[in-house]
Amino acid sequence: MPPSPPGYVPFGTKPPGGGQRTNGLAVASLVLGIVGIVLCFLFVPWVLAIIFGATAIKQCNEDPTYTGKGLAIAGLICGLVGMAIIVLIFTTGETNFDFNSIGVGAVR
Repeated sequence: MPPSPPGYVPFGTKPPGGGQRTNGLAVASLVLGIVGIVLCFLFVPWVLAIIFGATAIKQCNEDPTYTGKGLAIAGLICGLVGMAIIVLIFTTGETNFDFNSIGVGAVR
């Protein structure tokens, strides 16, 4: 029988790569973290980004077949940034962001 072409995996054998897979919670954390920054007034996305990110980091540390620890860290940070934005808005009490009052873009 002639040798197999390069990159071909014969039927019944495992493909190379060791079976690593990306953690789904890490991906969800990153997506929700980005949404949480853009829509910081909605509490659910950034809260879930923080929870999913912390859980995914723990899972990636415990199971070496999981990849995506960087995604989980980025999602956790994005969730914390979304939380910081809403905390900053609530502590300053400034909810009217009228840029014309400071002269930016004002028509004279």
